Amino acid sequence: MMQDQALATLSRGMGALASARGAPWALIIPASSHGSLGDAAMAIVARDELRARGMRVCLLADDTWPALAGFDAYVPADRYLFHGGRRTFVELMWRTRAVSAVTLIGADILDGVYNPHSVLRRLKILSALARRGCEATILGSSFNETPNPVCVEALRRLPANVAVKAREPVSRERMVAHLGRPVDLVADLAFLCPADTAGARDGLAFVAGAGEAGRKVIALTANFIVAARVEGFEAAHVPLVKALIAAGHSVALVPHDTRKSDSDAALLTRIADRLSESERAHTHLVPPDHPERVKAILGACDFAITSRMHAAILAMGAGVPAFSFGYQGKFEGLMDLLGLSEEGMLHQPAALVADPEGIAAAVLQRLADRDRLAAILERHLPDVRAMSRDNFAGLGAGAGAGAGAERPGATVAPERRAA
Repeated sequence: MMQDQALATLSRGMGALASARGAPWALIIPASSHGSLGDAAMAIVARDELRARGMRVCLLADDTWPALAGFDAYVPADRYLFHGGRRTFVELMWRTRAVSAVTLIGADILDGVYNPHSVLRRLKILSALARRGCEATILGSSFNETPNPVCVEALRRLPANVAVKAREPVSRERMVAHLGRPVDLVADLAFLCPADTAGARDGLAFVAGAGEAGRKVIALTANFIVAARVEGFEAAHVPLVKALIAAGHSVALVPHDTRKSDSDAALLTRIADRLSESERAHTHLVPPDHPERVKAILGACDFAITSRMHAAILAMGAGVPAFSFGYQGKFEGLMDLLGLSEEGMLHQPAALVADPEGIAAAVLQRLADRDRLAAILERHLPDVRAMSRDNFAGLGAGAGAGAGAERPGATVAPERRAA
């Protein structure tokens, strides 16, 4: 306890140094470092929104993934986030001493369901920076019905000046009930992700070619995590895809996550391998290299099927209805926000396993109703995008404006000297 108090005192001293120099730096603590296109989309949007508020932006990650290029500075933190250590924490506090605002992208990690230790360490960084006087915000988060109790307690103990944002109404209700503190309702950051058509030529050419042949294009994202947990989920995609192709449509296979060897991309490749050669001719595997390119392709498709929430957000943010397989209770609020909760667009993964042909029929029925569903999205999206920008309400107002402030991470850390 005394050591933690000493660390907090040291952090406040570093903050005083930074504010004296008037540093206009914001730190983004991402939900993950590399491999998730949804997490990259949120980090890119946060960077651009903070820059629009006159701040330079440092990412708490290394600079080795091209999808996360373009930040003003990088501070690698995986060693601390996954292994902890007081010395490593102090090094991070020193390397972020120029920061005057900090944002933690809560996304779907905040409740501790995936990796509670990593969440607790992210919260420790956020808390220390908030206590030294930084503007501090947890950006749009989901919250499970059964959050990790240790993470809940850490969230309850955050300094009062930390603003907490929930990215849909169901999660907000859960967070208020568990945390006993104000929680603002916003929308997911990825609704503001731009589309890069110039970088997505191959995928867009596939969509255009299918359209010229009179075929509608359905984007498919399959979640390898759900496949590992729900027996038969992967295999059930094969008759689903076959039925869509037999109905005269084409399928764009859109991976979302490449963080492990058994990734979305590997899963979709296995699904494609189980199609006939003539069926595969009506599919295209989209490279999972950048969220802005993926959004451009999703936006050109007629319809989407996904078990990834951010694939649903990137598609529906571009006006394309997304038939979704929900997990962890985070899809319901998304459908509420977009006015689709009564449209039969959300199903459990087990429903696909039990009756893939029936799900294919449901998809085709809603594809025929696509224009009406897209009109519902069009009515709701302006308000949802405004809610997404509400993640940053008030941020930047207290930041310093000294253009000569030192760069976060500029002083070489001990681990870098040893490299």
